[in-house]
Amino acid sequence: MPQMMPMNWTLIMLMTSVAMLMTMMIMHNFNLKSNLSSTLNPSNKKIMKNMEW
Repeated sequence: MPQMMPMNWTLIMLMTSVAMLMTMMIMHNFNLKSNLSSTLNPSNKKIMKNMEW
């Protein structure tokens, strides 16, 4: 049983990292779509530019 614990922790860390990457990609795609859709609102453009790195 003690040998199974590190494997479980590594699997949990990998799953969390994959989930974070997926959420980042979804949020990035959502931001791009909102940028394309909200071309009439300059305030939204400024907010999105500030949100980007």
